[in-house]
This record gives sequence, structure tokens and C-alpha cells, in this order.
Amino acid sequence: EVESEDNFSTWKAKVALTPGSEHTITVAVEDEHGNVDTEAATAVVHQQAWDKEFPNNDNVFLSAEGITYDEEGHRVFISDGDVSARLIIEVDLATGKRTEFFNGTADFSGPAALAIDKSRKRLLVTNTVASNIFSLSLEGEVDEKVLTSSPHEDEGQPSLYSPRGIVLDPEDPDRAFVTASTSNNLAELDLRTGLRTLLSDNETPDEENPFRQPRGLLVDHNNNRILVGSSTGGRDVLSVDKQTGERTIFSGTDTGGGDIDLFCPESLGSDRIAKRILVGDCGRGIIAIDIDTGERALIKALVDPQLASHGMHLYVEEGWEVLYYVDSQHRALLMLDLETEEQVILSKGTRPD
Repeated sequence: EVESEDNFSTWKAKVALTPGSEHTITVAVEDEHGNVDTEAATAVVHQQAWDKEFPNNDNVFLSAEGITYDEEGHRVFISDGDVSARLIIEVDLATGKRTEFFNGTADFSGPAALAIDKSRKRLLVTNTVASNIFSLSLEGEVDEKVLTSSPHEDEGQPSLYSPRGIVLDPEDPDRAFVTASTSNNLAELDLRTGLRTLLSDNETPDEENPFRQPRGLLVDHNNNRILVGSSTGGRDVLSVDKQTGERTIFSGTDTGGGDIDLFCPESLGSDRIAKRILVGDCGRGIIAIDIDTGERALIKALVDPQLASHGMHLYVEEGWEVLYYVDSQHRALLMLDLETEEQVILSKGTRPD
């Protein structure tokens, strides 16, 4: 039975699935003039036990540290920060198949945060061990290049040791913002030249609300600020003024409240930036934070929460009704419906005992 509350501008239907089976769901539509399309959309759904691999056990990521989505290729990229890997893994969202997109060299070590530079058709990768940012082409040959690094030939450049977060400025296609965990700073990155400009560190503009291993970040252009996550050393999401670099606590141990505390809010995104942000927390799950009050609510708890760290890195865009996230402990890429809070496995390897 199909249900709609807006004259079928949107609709939903419940379909019964048989365990251990593959299902092909076909949508047939008819418009007001009687025109019929018997195969307007098709989806293949496979139901199986959580601990099984899908679609196979090839190219399994060992320690997922970042995720991003490539709209043109309808694929997800996942960085594997395992010391033995140095990999960027590509996941075909139509099949769940994982392939090796890039296998790094000595200068490509500890890949973490990812971002798509759409105007230049390239993937940007922060490397925590090598302390640099790589550029990988999305067309033709990968054509790997070091965009910026620390140390830098220009001694005036701010330090970039263990970069853990990168996000493009939605209002300036030539600028990105980067966090460096060991350097405890936030810098602007010129995407044309690779030069960095310090925006905020634990002495700039002052020592108030210091960074403690800053991680993922999100530009809140409505409020002229950048929201910055942290590791277990901070357990806060900070707000950084885009002009002055001034830091305040947006939500944390003593701020915001709600039904859950932050443990390691490492990954940030938003489906409705005017209302809330979404946080991937390695010790809690996925948390929604009210944009005005900082109040927190858990929307997706961890699977097997006794495990030490899940690496809950997420990707979502404004207006989306779903988000993609990677559960590193379970070697799984999942899609979460933000309305129903139900999830679907898109790709998964088996976790070693």
C-alpha cells in the first residue's frame, strides 16, 4: 500500500522482505492523463544478517577515517588510515562494490578527511602522518599532487601537523578550511595556490576555549561561523567566527544539554543548517544538535557499543533526507533515513575476530 500526504509529490510504501533473499522492487506510475511508466524506478534490496559481508569481502577498509560523496560518479570515497593501507576506497552505490581508487606512496600516509573540489574535478585528502593535503584527479589518471604540506618552503605558513578536517567554503569555490589536530589550529586554504592563512589557534585571537585535537568541521554561513568537532580530548563542538577567529563553545560538556553527552564528536554535517547539525560521534553514534540552543539528541545509537571506537564518519548535504556514514569497527558503509531513522547497509566487509 502506497501512502502520500502531498498528492504524491512524495510518497512511501511498506514492502515485506524475506530474510536471506534478494528483492527487486519496481515502481510503476501513471499521471493525470493516463500515461503509464511500468518501470519508472527500480531498486534491488538484499536482506541478510548484520555480521555477513556485502556484496563480497574484497577491498575491505581496515580503519576508515573519512568519507565524501561524488555526485557525478554516484559513488562514495572512504579513506583507510590503517598503517598498512594508505588507501582511498571507492564504493559504487548501485552495487556496493568496493574498489581501490588510490594506493599511496610514502608521501601519502595516514589519509583522513576527504572533500570534493567540484570546480577542479579533484578529490582532496588530508594525510595525518605525512602532514600534507593531496589532490587526486577524478577524471582520467589520478595525477596525484601535494597541494600543501608542513613544513613548508614558506616559513611564514601556519603549521599543518596531523590535518584531520577539510571543508570547502560554500561561498567561495577557491577557499577551503582545514583543521590540524597536533597543531591545534584552523586555517584557510587557497585552493589555487595551496597557501594557508591562520584563522584561529590557541593563542589567536586569544587563549579562550582552546582547541583540543580539532577534527571535522562545517561552515555555518547563516551565522558567519565554522563549527569544529574534536576528539576525546575535547568532547566539544566549538564555534569559530569566520572573520575574527574567536572561539566559543557551541555544544559540549557544560553547554547545550539534551539526552546525551558528546564523547568524540569527530565528524560534522547538516541536512538543514538553519535548524540543526549532525554529528558522527565515535563513542555514541549519530547525534543531532539544535543550531540555536546547542541541545543534543541521539538519532542513531552504535551497534555493539562495547567496542572501543566506531569511527562514525558521516556525509550529508543541505536538503537531503538521508545521510551516508561509515562504521569503521564493523567495516560498513550505511545509509540512514533521517525521517524514519532506519538504516540500510550499502557495503560491508567482515570484522576480524
